[in-house]
Amino acid sequence: MVPASLGKFPLPAILLLMTVAWASTVRGAVPPDAGGRLVEATPGIKAASQVPRLLATVTADPPNIDGRLADACWQTAPATHDFTQVDPMEGAVPTERTELRVVYDSDYLYVGVRCFDREPDKIVAAQLQNDAPVSTDDTVSLVFDTFGHMRDGYLFIVTPRGAKYDSLVATGGPKAEWDAIWDADGRIDAEGWVAEFAIPFKSLSFQPGGAPWGFNVERVIRRKREAVRWASAFKNKSVESLADAGRLEGLTELRKGIGIDIQPFLVGRYRDRGPGGQTYELEPGFDAFIRLRPSITAALTVNTDFAETEVDERRINLTRFPLFFPEKRDFFLQDASIFSFGAGNTPLPFHSRRIGLSPSGETIDLRAGAKITGRAGPWSFGLMDAEVAAGSGVPEKNLSIARLSRSFLGESNIGGIFTYGDPGSAGDNFLAGGDINYRNSHLPGNRVFTAHGWVMKSSTTGNDGRELAFGGAVVYPNEPLHMDFYAAQIDPDFNPALGFVRRRGIREYGGSLKYRWRPGGYLRTIDLSAVPYLATTLNNTVETEYWTIPTLTLTNQPGDALSLSFLSEREQLFYPFAINPGVTILPGAYRFNRISATLASSTGRPVSVSSTVSFGEFYDGTRQELGGGIEWRVSPHLLLAGGWEFNRVSLSAGDFDVSVASARVNIAFNSRLSWNNTVQYDNISDTLGINSRLRWIVKPGSDVFLVVNRGFDVEDGRFQTLTTDVT
Repeated sequence: MVPASLGKFPLPAILLLMTVAWASTVRGAVPPDAGGRLVEATPGIKAASQVPRLLATVTADPPNIDGRLADACWQTAPATHDFTQVDPMEGAVPTERTELRVVYDSDYLYVGVRCFDREPDKIVAAQLQNDAPVSTDDTVSLVFDTFGHMRDGYLFIVTPRGAKYDSLVATGGPKAEWDAIWDADGRIDAEGWVAEFAIPFKSLSFQPGGAPWGFNVERVIRRKREAVRWASAFKNKSVESLADAGRLEGLTELRKGIGIDIQPFLVGRYRDRGPGGQTYELEPGFDAFIRLRPSITAALTVNTDFAETEVDERRINLTRFPLFFPEKRDFFLQDASIFSFGAGNTPLPFHSRRIGLSPSGETIDLRAGAKITGRAGPWSFGLMDAEVAAGSGVPEKNLSIARLSRSFLGESNIGGIFTYGDPGSAGDNFLAGGDINYRNSHLPGNRVFTAHGWVMKSSTTGNDGRELAFGGAVVYPNEPLHMDFYAAQIDPDFNPALGFVRRRGIREYGGSLKYRWRPGGYLRTIDLSAVPYLATTLNNTVETEYWTIPTLTLTNQPGDALSLSFLSEREQLFYPFAINPGVTILPGAYRFNRISATLASSTGRPVSVSSTVSFGEFYDGTRQELGGGIEWRVSPHLLLAGGWEFNRVSLSAGDFDVSVASARVNIAFNSRLSWNNTVQYDNISDTLGINSRLRWIVKPGSDVFLVVNRGFDVEDGRFQTLTTDVT
């Protein structure tokens, strides 16, 4: 329990602020090259160490971002075509030529990529909308490791029609919901297509002084399912493998912009709660960004509204554990990689969805939020504080998170995390944790090995029980053999009030094992895998045992996939489990087996479909599951999609059906104006929800949203309006 004298400023936060004050005065050393190697910088030429380097050219005449590469700066900039095929033939010469140029001025980094194609009419370019999945299209991806820490960075992607996609690159995986201010365009012509990028330096955190950046470029030729890369052309490593990136040099006298940027906004909202009445609101707010140094940024948000955030998908849950939903709100996604802890998604000491959202998903007003994030030398640090209004029976709260980590051995890091506050109750909660993450991506054969260890201790008002959790994992993520194993213990009273935990009072062991063949011909890959999982009580009594042995997945050259699985599960219930209203599974030992099959067609086609069939035993009865989805990319301007999942469950306690259905109509008028519409229904709540979201990007960083949410009660065939929100 946190002493009351600390009030809203827990001791770890104070200590971290002192550390930040010290660290911000430290001038970081020049980041080491991958593996500590020194290579002579030669524009566009791979050195013997296989770490390519590219010298960026300064320009006084910046290009017009139109996807043409006709500007004078592109004509004089040196070009490299030193790309290597990654997939399907690692190390082979690409079937199509690619040219890369990089220029910059004090404010922007410009990247131009000419993608030659002898059959330009066959270029796959179905995506026009920004921030939409781009796996359907030809793409060019840029990855930057601006500190050379080899742990976190930035990913930018452009399609032939200029659709943009961005993501943070982090140790725990990409943060696809992150959104930056940048510009790009793509254009198909007689020689193939062009991707042109303009990335403001103020959208990135970086170490000043002209140190080299980690840098990589990947081109995907979708119809051939071919990937070519400028650096790290290895199948068992993605383009996001920062330790294998090349080096971008010559970036000097960059202007990050020291000072304050203020982004004001005005939110108008109409709410109709039926019998609850109607309300009208008009609230101003603002976001402010203070650049203490190019590598340290402070952010402040006041009266923040998250109405523009995409709606969560409805999902079926036939377990006794909560589901995990990712963060989608921009304020929390900025520099989110700094707050990453350990590996996996449970237990998490910090999950930002706990701030401003109730457990049922209702919005709780965020009055103000502030954070400072940055890097100084080998140190990374983050501090966040949020003031949330009262809601769902909980008084107003002040919530704090602090994270500090230090890199070592190039790709590894060790750190601590601290959280204070409980958004779900009137009491207080404090958590402290530490983690160590080892990574070596330079094993013989360009293989990778990682290991993680972590420990967390929570303290909750009125709880004198056991609140410790600890665990570790080892991962060998390579091809043809992929292995990972983990183990953890979570005490029964462990309570990460600002985080996420799926189950408590257990010891759990799990992992996966996969072997891949590439036979060639019609079949591209054959995967044979097994996924074991075991959870016991703290007295080592088996509670859950889960196996998928084997799972066979066949994938052909176009990307169609067939997967067959056998699942065996054992459950020991110590308490009754209400699986559905009116249906309760009694305590006891249960063992059941199931068979599952999934067929999915390639997303490279205008129409792609997927279907899943699963059937077999379920506790003391049976369960049949049917699911499927379809996407029809009518044109780059129109996407029609639908999905359905149905479960029929027969148990001794009763029979019931569970179904979820959804439909989407996405209209992209151009790359800056889109209108997305989602309809969802489930038969448990018997409600239908409609989310309509119009987004106009006036210019990068200036967006206008119109969002309409309507909820209907459809029980007994009625369509009675429950809620209407217009923002």
